Amino acid sequence: MGNCIGGVKAGVPQAASAGANQTDERKFDINRLSYDIERLIFSYLKLPDLGKVCLLDKRRNEIVSTPPYEGHSSLKNVVVYRDFVFNSRDWKTYYKKDVDTEGEDASFPPNIYKALNKPCPAFPWKRTGQTHVVTWVPKKVGGEPLTLNSFGGVLKEHFPENPAGYSSIWGPIVREHGNTVVAKSGWVFMTGDVLPYGRGESYADQEGLVASLDRHDPYEVPTTLKAVVCISSKYFKSGERRFRDTPCTYTRCREEAEGLHIVVGGFDATGFDVGEDGFVSDHLGIGAMKSAGLAPRHLAEKIKAESDGF
Repeated sequence: MGNCIGGVKAGVPQAASAGANQTDERKFDINRLSYDIERLIFSYLKLPDLGKVCLLDKRRNEIVSTPPYEGHSSLKNVVVYRDFVFNSRDWKTYYKKDVDTEGEDASFPPNIYKALNKPCPAFPWKRTGQTHVVTWVPKKVGGEPLTLNSFGGVLKEHFPENPAGYSSIWGPIVREHGNTVVAKSGWVFMTGDVLPYGRGESYADQEGLVASLDRHDPYEVPTTLKAVVCISSKYFKSGERRFRDTPCTYTRCREEAEGLHIVVGGFDATGFDVGEDGFVSDHLGIGAMKSAGLAPRHLAEKIKAESDGF
């Protein structure tokens, strides 16, 4: 047979022997992939692309939206936990800190993808996922209670030019609230901007705007500590600065210092301010915040466990 390898003469291209102009007519039918294989492939998609998959056909929508087995979570919820919310793993990734995780699984909303795709009560021309920040706010960070002062130390690692971590923080706030702790770890939903029509209004009027947002799932005026955590987490995970310096925007918070409401905002390249509302300005608005309810424990644990595999 001469100099042959596997029955083909060495040095002679196979395509030439079959005809250089011929093409392979065999095609791969993606519809023949198993459910589990397609789900695995889709798990590598980002959240916006996953939403587009749902529009392809009924089968793909079921793969993405329906739990594969009883007691498991939908792929949508798994990807929301991984990519959208700021979870305990993100604390480790972006802040280099271990945090308290008690209740993280149990309180993760099982219908979160659906909730994020509903019209936002504050900005009804947008979906909630476009307007809200969702953050795991733990009681402890790096083994220490989470407070304004301790979180300032965390921020200082990212904004070293700021002695207290914040671009500025008013002295009376440090004295009166600097060591106030988080009573209970939990998931927090917060608007990423001040409410429409509230800029420059009195605190009482702004508080009324917050109370009127959703009678069935009420919002509250943000607390200072949770506000700074939510604003920071959005920045570190996505690079987006909310409550910015342009246009200059501050949210009033629930607490007072020396009789003045605390404000948070003015986020620029050097960080953000924690100050007081002792001035009247259109810069002063109000955000809104609420805590997530409890999910069935077995379902919440499945969401977190399945995100480990992707």
